[in-house]
Amino acid sequence: KAGLPGRLFIVDGVNGSLTEVGRTGYPFIRGLSFNPITGALWGWTEKGPVTINTTTGAATLVKTIRGYTVDGLAWSNDGATLYLAESNRLYTYNPVTHAIKRIDTFKRKIEALEMGPDGYLLMGQNESRKVVIYDPLAQRMVHGIEDDHRPEHRGWHRPSRIIDFINVSPYNDPEGIAWNVCNP
Repeated sequence: KAGLPGRLFIVDGVNGSLTEVGRTGYPFIRGLSFNPITGALWGWTEKGPVTINTTTGAATLVKTIRGYTVDGLAWSNDGATLYLAESNRLYTYNPVTHAIKRIDTFKRKIEALEMGPDGYLLMGQNESRKVVIYDPLAQRMVHGIEDDHRPEHRGWHRPSRIIDFINVSPYNDPEGIAWNVCNP
């Protein structure tokens, strides 16, 4: 919200109104993601990863890690790995050892990151009208058609979904992505 940096807000999903929760204690938090196992809200600051109290807004530094300007965060579905997007690079962060490992580099800057229920990352990229789908375990883009893999359906059964990218045209440059686990 303009003029109120470093504060946590709740966005009303129906009308878009903002309710201030409180100050985080950091001027900028880039990227937010809930750990699917613990429910803790994580963010990334200029000093490193933080957990954020969703009742007060106060952020607690997990570990000082400098040198990363993270644009997007997404937890793996098992809550063991935090994916970080910085510029055009994708990293993994281990919350136990605090190790960071680069797993891929892309042509475009990644500005939004979210984990789907299938274990694929959804990535919004700078000045793109597409949200790309990426398999972080195989470390490759997902291309093609995915069907239900039942041999008796081959040849006549429609694929369950087409995968490769999601066209968000006429919009450009998605800055955030959230997967609705309540209503997929």
